[in-house]
Amino acid sequence: YPGKTIIIFSKYMDPSTVSALQLYDKNNKQINYELVYDNSETDPEENVYAKEFALIHDAKEEPSYIKTSDKVKSYASTGCKELTVNVEKEEQVTLEGPASVNILCGQEKKIQIKVNGKKKPAAEASTGFEEVATVVSQKYITDDTYEITVKGILAGVTSLKITVSGVEKTVDINVMKEETELAKSLAISPKEVSLNKGETCTLSYTVTPEETEVKYESSDPYVANVKEDGTVTAVAEGTAVITVYAMDGSELKDTCTVTVGKGEEPAFQFDDVKDPTRSFYDPVYWAVENGITTGTSKEPPLFSPDKTCTRAQFVTFLWRQQGSPKPKSTKNPFTDVKVGLSYSDAVLWALEKGITTGTSDTTFSPNNNCTRAQVVTFLWRANGKPTPKTAKNPFKDVAAGKSFSDAVLWAFENKITTGKSATSFAPGDPCTRAQTVTFLYRTYKE
Repeated sequence: YPGKTIIIFSKYMDPSTVSALQLYDKNNKQINYELVYDNSETDPEENVYAKEFALIHDAKEEPSYIKTSDKVKSYASTGCKELTVNVEKEEQVTLEGPASVNILCGQEKKIQIKVNGKKKPAAEASTGFEEVATVVSQKYITDDTYEITVKGILAGVTSLKITVSGVEKTVDINVMKEETELAKSLAISPKEVSLNKGETCTLSYTVTPEETEVKYESSDPYVANVKEDGTVTAVAEGTAVITVYAMDGSELKDTCTVTVGKGEEPAFQFDDVKDPTRSFYDPVYWAVENGITTGTSKEPPLFSPDKTCTRAQFVTFLWRQQGSPKPKSTKNPFTDVKVGLSYSDAVLWALEKGITTGTSDTTFSPNNNCTRAQVVTFLWRANGKPTPKTAKNPFKDVAAGKSFSDAVLWAFENKITTGKSATSFAPGDPCTRAQTVTFLYRTYKE
């Protein structure tokens, strides 16, 4: 599309790796782009994965092809094959129509979908459960209106999926034995919102009757997306319309126009931390602002969010957060921590404060991976070893009596971590640099 190239993966991908895609024009000139995404999911650690990505650019020449790389990885860390994928230019199609429709058993209803962007593009509609409702006929009745006739078979709920030029819209179908009371009014608040990239706001609505179910949709989730609870996230510059629909078949709806501006970018920015919607974006720049980290490279400026954090690095982050205090003693029991290294004072300070005891009486193992258990234990000790307020433990892999048990429960209580899943913390897994500064941010950010 003009100024935008869409790529859709079959699996959920790690957005921090998808930026390795290279976009070229017909003259083999590489095109710079901004990466935004939709159809995303978040794991318990607030890491985001997505299937659909938009490469937004202002190139004079239209893109011709994309080169993929094995650096582009899925949520399971599986790399893509190295391929050259042609980019086909086409007009952007958008679909408008009801979010839900009521049909009585044995009756038929015509559902009209307005197709914007093309005249009579290829279209197809089908129901999820034909035992509940089935498509009787479908056709264009004008150049931009696709009409589907659906018949109610059995009382229940199913969905009607309409696909036009690869763009999908879903209409909920409620098949009823008898008529029910429909919503009389629906209003969204506010009607207009201005946000900068990365900012969020929460919309609200009033509906009569109050128990009527509603659904939010965004006209362009690559500009602003919306969650089920009405939370809107500004993704990229532009304008999007958020619509709230009554889901009782009344076809009531109301809209809020969201205008997204560029906003102020940090005075300094890492090349690999540019997406303000990533969960670690604010923690990384908070850490930079507070002198906790300077990154892994100055030219190009890199933070390396996905690299594993070492024990020396995390103790240094924690020491800097505390103001880089000078150790009171120069006595050093660790043979693997030489005097004058960038982390020497940090390790001695952590030893004095009881934050670490080393991996043995004479070793600290500065270059070993810092595990998730070690990170929360260092933070717990730095905060005075507080006793957890509850003995309730959601994590099956954190047994009572372990050296890190109280630390993990304290971190969970204080929302420093939510675990790898609802029932596992993965104490032995290594922590990435992004995760460690996020833990620090959640612990010390006022």
